[in-house]
Amino acid sequence: MTPFFIQAFAAINAKGIYSRSRGYIPWNDEHISGPVDIQRSQVYDKPFTGFGKLNCTEKIAFGAAALALSEVPDYTGDSTGICLGTVFGCLSTDLRYAESVVAGFPSPAVFAATLPSSPVADIAILFKLKGPDRVIAGSACPGFFALENAMHILAADKADCMVVLLVNGLEAQDRHFPLIDAENRSSNYAYAFILRRNMQNQSITYTLSLDFDTKTNKSLQNRSEESYFLEMVEAMMHNKNYDCSFKCNDTSGTLVLDTVGKLYTRLA
Repeated sequence: MTPFFIQAFAAINAKGIYSRSRGYIPWNDEHISGPVDIQRSQVYDKPFTGFGKLNCTEKIAFGAAALALSEVPDYTGDSTGICLGTVFGCLSTDLRYAESVVAGFPSPAVFAATLPSSPVADIAILFKLKGPDRVIAGSACPGFFALENAMHILAADKADCMVVLLVNGLEAQDRHFPLIDAENRSSNYAYAFILRRNMQNQSITYTLSLDFDTKTNKSLQNRSEESYFLEMVEAMMHNKNYDCSFKCNDTSGTLVLDTVGKLYTRLA
């Protein structure tokens, strides 16, 4: 597939918060022990009265997207879309709604978020993004498939810019739910990338190439998808290239990030 350009990125995970402009911020407040406790002021500089009502998946997805979009002032909402790869979809919200039904009082407020696409709605509405949206929920490696979907949308000239997200959001009480295997009981995380068709001026830019193998590479050891995304972000934080062959849940391929630009700032 033709390479495209990553203009900005951000991540919220068990280690802390990553973004180009703010650097790496570890969790060091006794009241903020990880992604689920993140505060609006840490990811978004404007008032957002509904932030505290977001469920854990929506909150960290919004936070990562807001951080990444804050570094791209020139995006056009009409031609910007979202591709969301979500490991568990809205499982925690589904369980809360089921509990309210069993209790005899189905909750309309909870029901409104019982769709895997609910984080997309929050981001699209607040940032006025009107481009194509795609949601990949619960696949072998939803983040890689979200990246691939975004690249196809850009190649088809359906958008100029795509927000690509990988999100794993579960409330702590649901991490041992019987449908979740031991390998996927990791902590919450969200990764965001701003993917564009053309290289933009005055930005740190990387070319992205992603190809899936038609046959699973049996010589590779299975790794968590999140480990690859963390390596990508850490490479970009240090202005380094990144080249890997990946294998997640018996889906394999290659991914290459090459730096092609430097950060320039306008002087007053």
